[in-house]
Amino acid sequence: MSIWAKTQLLPPELLKHVSSMYEGSQIPIEVRHYFADWIEDQPWGQIDENSSNQQDQSFAQQLLNKLIEELESKAAELPQQNEFFILKLKFQEVASQFRYTQRPMELVRTIKRNLAMEESLVHQHENPDASVRFPPYLSISKNKPAADTDTVQKRSDDLELLLSSVALDVKPTETPMPVFDKDKLIMSKIENIGIQITEAERMIRELSHKQEEFTINYQKQLQINSQINQTHSDKYLATLSQEDLMRVTTETRKTLEKQKKNLEGVLAREAQTIARARVEIAGKLSNNFECLEEVRQQVVDQELIEWKRQQQLAGNGAKIDPNLLENLQKWVESTVDLVWKSRQQVLKLEGLCSRIPMQLSDGRDDVVSTLNSKITSILSSIVTSTFIVETQPPQVLKRDSRFSARVRLLVGGKLTIHLTPPTVTASIISEAQAKLLLRGPNRRPEHNCGKILNNSGLMEYQPQKGELSIEFRNMILKTIKRAEKRGTEVSGTFAVTEEKFCILFQSSFHLGMTVNELQFEVWTISLPVVVTVHGNQECNAVATILWDNQFSEPGRMPFTVPDQVPWPELVNLLNTKFSSLTERGLTHENKQYLATKLFGGSIEDNLSQKTVSWSSFNRDPLPARNYTFWEWYYQAMKLTKEHMRGPWKEGFINGFISKLDSQRLLEKRPLGTFLLRFSDNFIGGITIACLVEDNKTGKKQILNLLPFSGKDFQIRGLAERINDLPQLLTLYPEIPKHVAFSRFMRQTAHHQGAQGTDGYVRHELRNLMVPDPEMNGMAGFTMCTENPQSPQLEINGRDSPGTCMSPQNLQVYNTPDAGMDLDQYHLQELPGSGMDYDADSMLEMNDFSDINLSSFLETANAVLGQNFNNNTTMNSMNGSS
Repeated sequence: MSIWAKTQLLPPELLKHVSSMYEGSQIPIEVRHYFADWIEDQPWGQIDENSSNQQDQSFAQQLLNKLIEELESKAAELPQQNEFFILKLKFQEVASQFRYTQRPMELVRTIKRNLAMEESLVHQHENPDASVRFPPYLSISKNKPAADTDTVQKRSDDLELLLSSVALDVKPTETPMPVFDKDKLIMSKIENIGIQITEAERMIRELSHKQEEFTINYQKQLQINSQINQTHSDKYLATLSQEDLMRVTTETRKTLEKQKKNLEGVLAREAQTIARARVEIAGKLSNNFECLEEVRQQVVDQELIEWKRQQQLAGNGAKIDPNLLENLQKWVESTVDLVWKSRQQVLKLEGLCSRIPMQLSDGRDDVVSTLNSKITSILSSIVTSTFIVETQPPQVLKRDSRFSARVRLLVGGKLTIHLTPPTVTASIISEAQAKLLLRGPNRRPEHNCGKILNNSGLMEYQPQKGELSIEFRNMILKTIKRAEKRGTEVSGTFAVTEEKFCILFQSSFHLGMTVNELQFEVWTISLPVVVTVHGNQECNAVATILWDNQFSEPGRMPFTVPDQVPWPELVNLLNTKFSSLTERGLTHENKQYLATKLFGGSIEDNLSQKTVSWSSFNRDPLPARNYTFWEWYYQAMKLTKEHMRGPWKEGFINGFISKLDSQRLLEKRPLGTFLLRFSDNFIGGITIACLVEDNKTGKKQILNLLPFSGKDFQIRGLAERINDLPQLLTLYPEIPKHVAFSRFMRQTAHHQGAQGTDGYVRHELRNLMVPDPEMNGMAGFTMCTENPQSPQLEINGRDSPGTCMSPQNLQVYNTPDAGMDLDQYHLQELPGSGMDYDADSMLEMNDFSDINLSSFLETANAVLGQNFNNNTTMNSMNGSS
């Protein structure tokens, strides 16, 4: 809803002040009403009404002229009858007698003030208890006397008091930018420069006409001089009679001398006019170049750099504006089009000056000679800066793996480069070579650090989008040459996963009518990449990339990053990455827990003042552990992404919470309440903490199931495992487990005895609680020891213990879907009494001929105290295949 639409909804007492405001500003409120959209769409905020800058003055005058045109057009459209007649006269009167006609900057100031006041009144009405908003496009003089804050009341029925409250109580940074769109603002600047360039074109045409007239008059003077010289020729005079001789020596010479004198005067005046015109045109072009340079700085040095920064953060999972690059191309193409036109104007002016060379009489330097270098410099900066990597190669790059990248030239569709598409070549260079490259254009690396296959191709032009780009789809890094280790690097403080490379893209092309007119050699480098050869290097390589993407500073020397970073910035990185992979970020409690895990101590510490070093993040292991903080966090993130994304996204997994905190949450809940948290000492594992009753003492106690790993979830998912355990009733705080997890069950249960079309009886694995035979009740259960200070359990080998609480009693049974009593059973996997369970071998098993089925059932009856009927057996285990 527009500001004016909201203003019309204000109560009568406030509307009265709005009406008075427009009467005092001599802008009829009818103009505000009928031209509301136009007024609010204009970029008033981009004009400094207190500035004497020529561009601001010209921009303000342009807006004033447009407003008058709108008034005249609207007046012409209105019929001359009924109520429209008075309105028509009103618009005609305003257009013809507008008080701001000679004061465009005053119009800008008035409209900005009125818009700001409307917005403040609307905000005050909608938020009566809030401080008054101060729109950033409202200018307040620094010399304005401050009002007494004790006497200022935020009352919306008093306009002057409202102005005082705006001036005193609100900071400009507290409000968002006004609704003026950045694209519209930049395009308005470009359009304004286009008007000035058109004016310069007109001036050059007039200069050309003046020089043509000068040339014609100069030719006439040469003819007269020739005739005068002829009258003084003895040979010519000897051929004349006495009478003709007298006429030639008197009348003819006198007439010719008079004509010569007149032409000399005309030529002198025309020469002065031409000299002044050249100086004016040179000044006009110079001003245009300054405006173009200002736009170039905004588009290339600010917006393009901002896009590159967004692209870098997107590598960590941050969101990127999908429209920014397309807007950038539009801004760049519009700008470079004007730059090219300006360069053609310079060439025309140079041609005109060369036809009639002139020396300025006042001793001023000939500025025309410097224009070409200025505009060529602007053009070169735009062309070379807009050769970009649109789609980055993977920043963790595995040798011998296929990868892709996309390179784009933003000006390619405007400068006819696409008519002869250039070739782009990709190569990999080291960090040291990248530093040399940025120190000077003549320091390009002579040798690459590796060999990339399919690394060259022609750029392609897409007419529908106007894009000139190339996509490398099948590049393969075959070899890589690493830097030599030296000093402390050999001792282990430097790993190959911390060595950074980048992909260098190069091309060359020419602009202009001839090949040698403007030759460009362009290059750009990708974001840093880490080259790996084994999958187990990925974790540390990702850490290097995330740290570089997040904490690199603009304009850095490749690829320098700080060794210490503030904790708030690091936890923001962790949150962003986790959210991008799992579709939900970290809670405040999660962040507090991560801080205590990294720093130790309590969460009451002032975390905002703490810093984290790279070593503590991913070099030094955590206390009493053999892995780093990042490795632990990475494996938790990987487990969530691959196996628990749905429950995590819905908030059903607490995840990053300590054992003690989980006990505090559960101890006051009903029996059967449970929650899920990442294991402190089992890397890449998640445990279930549940509240149960000790059968021996009758007291409540909290059990922690031995953590589940990703390998466990490949066999049977989290939702199915929770569903298997009837002792787990309610997800903390009070969500029935079937409500929380039933939608995430991916395995279909088979009825006992159900026979498939292939003749086999279906079976499945289920979790059970199985008691320790040496102890009674829950007190005898073997627990998962997760004291953060205790050493890591040596149970994370190939035989994953993620589905049992007692790895010594690991047993696997094929069992009917029957409820199990927590007082009698300990958690175990089924089937196979005494078997060495291995997930990989279990999945690959296809021969059960060695299993004694009778012995199997006897063992099951002995342990479980149940009799399986024959329907629970698997006739397929010894059946023919």
